Amino acid sequence: MRKIEAKSTGSEGWRTLTNFEAYEISIQGQIRAKERSFITDGNLHTRKSKTIKPYNHFNNNSLRIHLTKDGKRYSRSVAYMMIESFYEIKQGFRYEVSYRDGDLNNCSLDNLIIYESKI
Repeated sequence: MRKIEAKSTGSEGWRTLTNFEAYEISIQGQIRAKERSFITDGNLHTRKSKTIKPYNHFNNNSLRIHLTKDGKRYSRSVAYMMIESFYEIKQGFRYEVSYRDGDLNNCSLDNLIIYESKI
């Protein structure tokens, strides 16, 4: 198992979520829905950007969040979305998360330690 480092975050600190293009994640582990426009009954509507509140998973107390895509609801780990967004993911590897301060509710980039191992 090998410890890996995050990709450069740039100045903005927000990244579009992999496979969920309507959402962004920050270097602090916050998730928000992007501003979007849509048409209903011939009228144009706009939804402002909105931060989404995560919840603690009942099984292991890690932070998770509900996302929707194409009318379906998905539950995803905030820590693993951080891995997908801020680390270079390779096929054929498995990734594990450790928390520097031991707090599973602190998913900020500087608190996560990511390990990769070959499958």
